[in-house]
Amino acid sequence: MKKIFSGLLEVGGTGFGVVTSFQFKMHKVGPMVYGGLIIYPAKLLDNVIDLVKKYMERSPQEFFILTVLSTAPPLPFIPKEMQGSKVITLAGGFMGDPKEGEEILSPIKSIGEQKVDMMGPIPYTVLQSLPDALNPPHINNYWKNHYLKDLKAEPIEIIRKYYYNCPSPITEIHLEYLGGALSKVPDEENAFGHRNANWNINIVSKWKDPKETEINLNWTRRLSEELSPFSVGHYINYNGDSTEDIVKSSYNETKYKQLVKIKKNYDPNNVFVAKF
Repeated sequence: MKKIFSGLLEVGGTGFGVVTSFQFKMHKVGPMVYGGLIIYPAKLLDNVIDLVKKYMERSPQEFFILTVLSTAPPLPFIPKEMQGSKVITLAGGFMGDPKEGEEILSPIKSIGEQKVDMMGPIPYTVLQSLPDALNPPHINNYWKNHYLKDLKAEPIEIIRKYYYNCPSPITEIHLEYLGGALSKVPDEENAFGHRNANWNINIVSKWKDPKETEINLNWTRRLSEELSPFSVGHYINYNGDSTEDIVKSSYNETKYKQLVKIKKNYDPNNVFVAKF
């Protein structure tokens, strides 16, 4: 299991440093917000992605949405005819006044008739914990990640092909629109890379039976390889293999060289690195 989990455990394990303290700036949220889930059948994939792309480009920063491609689980709020089928879930909400959020999110609800609409006024703590039921303890995980400048037709077709042939019913593909506050910080002021990327594609491969490890690893790696020509880099914490190439491509060349310089200065013997 060392190989499968290493990238997730190495939050600081790329060897560049050890976090000894954090300073947080708090923002008031809730207690009630407007958000939740909308679940669409897979046949509406193009419509959903097109709407999300257009909508997120002009949405306020208080609003977030995550597009999740998955298999509908056998949960009480999902119609039986939809359970076990491929679905697209929009998960998110408006971190402001719920009444304003209802108005702002109304276009997101405009696609098709066949859907499960679970968006409405909701406690922020409940919204935050919605994914918990889909991520039980003691399952196997192996993730891959790519930043994309834009989500165009060719990468969408690649994602669709693998999405319909996923070996595990609990695996998900996340299409995360970026921008907002993330892109407002000058890129040269910190180590975090690729703030100008518009999309973060996470291949969240999950399975229960250890005997199915190889087929799930291979599926995840093949999908990642086919998306590579469109990639502009990686988010270091979302990759199950922290290879040298992945680490380098998680930063631009200038940032990477500066991090290596700091590393050699303060930790020449490579003491501060996670080993699994």
